[in-house]
Order: sequence, then C-alpha cells, then structure tokens
Amino acid sequence: MAFDKAYFDTIRLDAVRGKFYRKSDVDALLKEISARAELQAAENEISRLKADKLEARLKELEAETDGAKDIARTIVSEAREEAERVLAEAREQADAVLADADEEAEVILGKAEEKREAFVLETMRQQEQAVSRIEEVYSSMKEQHAECIESINRIWQEFLSGLTLEEGEDLQPQTVPDDLEEKVGAIAEVLSNLE
Repeated sequence: MAFDKAYFDTIRLDAVRGKFYRKSDVDALLKEISARAELQAAENEISRLKADKLEARLKELEAETDGAKDIARTIVSEAREEAERVLAEAREQADAVLADADEEAEVILGKAEEKREAFVLETMRQQEQAVSRIEEVYSSMKEQHAECIESINRIWQEFLSGLTLEEGEDLQPQTVPDDLEEKVGAIAEVLSNLE
C-alpha cells in the first residue's frame, strides 16, 4: 500500500453544513494517513529485515567465494538505499498531506469562528433592540397609568364638587348615601395603590 499519486488523488474532505468540514472527518483523514504511514514503515522494516537476512546469507557465502562477498555487499547496500529512499519518500508525502490538512482545518476553523462572532454580535444587537423597545413600551404604560390616575382624580374632584352645598341650601339626609364614607375610603385606597 504505497503513498503514490493515485492514493493522494482519492483524498477528499466532503463539505458538510454549507462550507464547513466536520472536525471528526478531518481527524479521521489524518488517522488514515497516519495508519498508512505506519503500514508503509512496517513494510519498509520487513524489507530491511529481509535485506538483513540476505546480508547474513551472503556472509555465509562469502566464506566460499571472495567474489560473492563484493556482490553481496553491493546487493545489501542497494537494498538498504532503496528501503531508505522509499521510507523517506513515504515520510515526505505523509508530512505534505498532513500539512495541507492542517492548513485546511485552520481555514475551516477560522471561518467557523468568524461566523460565531457575527452570530454573537447580531444576537447582542437584537437583545439591545428588544430592551430598547421594552423600555419604550414601559414608558408609554407609565404615561398612560399617570393619565388614568389624573383622569380618576379629576372625576373624583368633580364628584366631590357636586357634593358641596351652595350657600343657603339645606342638606337633605336622603340625598347622601349611608355608605358614602366607605365608598370614598375604598376609592382613595385604590388611588393610593395605583401610584
């Protein structure tokens, strides 16, 4: 399972919820790349072990022929160089993919943070408008309440004015209700509670 162009062409982060990527998708991709890099390293280690076995076998043959010794050294050296080259390429490719994924994740997180800040500012603006509107309504209610109290006071004063006797007039007992004092007290209590 090599890190070749075909593998890297298959890597895609699917868009989710508009223009954002899920952190779990990015993490899963990074884990997959890490797993592939570890697998590649394991395969390279196996190749190295095989090269070591081959080197050991060649050392055995070395005793039989001097020419075989030079050949064995060349083969082992080439095998090691090839294994190191493949491992270095795999590491470079994995590092490049991880760097690209990190940059893309940073961009995504930056855009998400900008949207969050815009949402918070809009929410605060709406709350301020709501508070302002509530204050206006409350102020209007207070004015109406004061007008109602003033209107009741005016009606009450007119009522009381109608009860005063003009000079020379006699108060007729039947014209004043018996419970007038209680009614006046109740109205005064309601008026004092309204303020």
